[in-house]
Amino acid sequence: MHDLSAVALCRELKPHGYNLYCFARESVVQNRLRDAYDNLQGIQGVRAKISSLFLRDVALELETGLPRDTQDRELLQPIDVWFRRSTERVLSRKVENDYEAA
Repeated sequence: MHDLSAVALCRELKPHGYNLYCFARESVVQNRLRDAYDNLQGIQGVRAKISSLFLRDVALELETGLPRDTQDRELLQPIDVWFRRSTERVLSRKVENDYEAA
């Protein structure tokens, strides 16, 4: 999915009651952060930072906390474009992945 409206994405979330939050919560609990992260970025205007912020907030709200064996934990840490650019300058090289600098 890419450049969908939020409404169009929600329409595809029938198993989650057409609810973006329920989809994200279930993805966090089931250790499928990459899937949720990628799907969120399919929404028009939503990219890496917003996807990470949303997933982080959903994960923090879970009463049970984040499972210890969570894969792709770095996806819950939003990286600002200015932080990435500053890191590239300090390292004197281009950082291909936002999470490489973290």
